[in-house]
Amino acid sequence: MKKHYILVSSFLTLFIIWYILYLVVDQPMLLPSMSEVWISLLDIIFSKDILIILTSLFRLLIAFFIACSLGIVLGFLSAKYHWLEYWQHPYVSILRTIPVISIIVILYILLGDQITVYVITFLMIFPLFYEATLDIIKRIDPYLIDALKLDEVHFKESLIFVYTPILKEQLKVTVVQSLGLGIKVLVMAEYLTQAKYSIGSSIYLAKINLDYVQVYAWTIILLLIIATIKITIKGINKAV
Repeated sequence: MKKHYILVSSFLTLFIIWYILYLVVDQPMLLPSMSEVWISLLDIIFSKDILIILTSLFRLLIAFFIACSLGIVLGFLSAKYHWLEYWQHPYVSILRTIPVISIIVILYILLGDQITVYVITFLMIFPLFYEATLDIIKRIDPYLIDALKLDEVHFKESLIFVYTPILKEQLKVTVVQSLGLGIKVLVMAEYLTQAKYSIGSSIYLAKINLDYVQVYAWTIILLLIIATIKITIKGINKAV
């Protein structure tokens, strides 16, 4: 209960800071009031703009599931076959270090706006699952692996009863991190490429039309989406 009070007080502090800045700046166009932003937020949610949110989330989920599946499979294989790990290392390192904006621009030139948002989100999420899986498999007790070999346990059975439970438990944090990162990268890509029916392009249009109320409203929606994702995943993890 004490945690809830602290959380509520934290949000109240944020609103107070916003209100003070609103009075100090005294430029509603640059920093609108909280009431204006919330009205705009509700207007977005209860209008056709909700389809824009759903479209962006659909793109996120598609890129997430592909990156998750491929990252786990290749991470598992790389832990088993060291040559594959060495072969993939340069590519994963590049994805982890190269500026996101550079990849987005390059992909936009090569692939266009619609495909780029999927590919860039995939490329940012994939290394998280790949490296997490690789690390988890490497840290499994070697004696357990030897025991499986001595008992001549079939690979399919060891995969289901040994590797899958370990991976499922350890990858919970990676799922939260990847979805949080994924939505940020996705919206950035949508903004830069002007992908149709997207949160990113909606923010861009609001900016060029000097409708800063909508910019703030879309930002709060993104924060709510990320918070909802985290709460949902934590609830699922507790349930299973």
